[in-house]
Amino acid sequence: NEQNGASVTPLLPINDVRLFLNEQCRTLDEKIGEIVAKFPPADSKTKLITSAEASIILLTCHSAIITQYYMDSIQSIEAVIGDFLKKAIGLNLTEHNFLELVQLHEKNIFKRIYRPKPFCRAIRRPKRFPDGSIIIAAEIDEKIASVGRSGWSKRAENEEGKDGIERFRKIVTTLVREIQWTHESKSDAFFGMEMPIDELTTVQLSGKCYLHGWISHQFEGQCDHRYQLIAEA
Repeated sequence: NEQNGASVTPLLPINDVRLFLNEQCRTLDEKIGEIVAKFPPADSKTKLITSAEASIILLTCHSAIITQYYMDSIQSIEAVIGDFLKKAIGLNLTEHNFLELVQLHEKNIFKRIYRPKPFCRAIRRPKRFPDGSIIIAAEIDEKIASVGRSGWSKRAENEEGKDGIERFRKIVTTLVREIQWTHESKSDAFFGMEMPIDELTTVQLSGKCYLHGWISHQFEGQCDHRYQLIAEA
């Protein structure tokens, strides 16, 4: 917009900024002059507090006030931008919405064969129907899930926490690659492992070998998820 041929901006003109800075310097010099008049000289060797120490305290307090005003200004600007986004989008964005946004764009970024897949694998005996499954799931409580629980499934009633809070879980998605071993590299070390379940019983695990990659998308300093490796029958 233009008014009387000049552009209109919410920012202060540079000349006004210089006036404020010059006034700041003038008042500081005036206050330091008062300190020099009231306190012993800076080169005094018989006094613990001189005009030098008093001036340092003055400048330190002044710097702290400026810093606080700067932080308040930035937070005020961020609040205005946040309110604008909330009104434009219609909800308060959380890390769960951010995760859903990333997963939505993954469909456009990756080809179908390379897209992240839910970490859910069947457990079975050779040539038999699956006996169960193993998954990695993120878990949140009801209060957080109420913000945005798209894709989150409610746990069974008997799996509620000890505090009685209902919990929701979502299987994490990972980039998956099946390891294709050459004939020369095949060995028991690669294709099988033994897991003792008690003193007399050992279960041998074998099958295809997969390499998984997983990126946890979240805001810095925020993580309301609890990740679990779950085996279910």
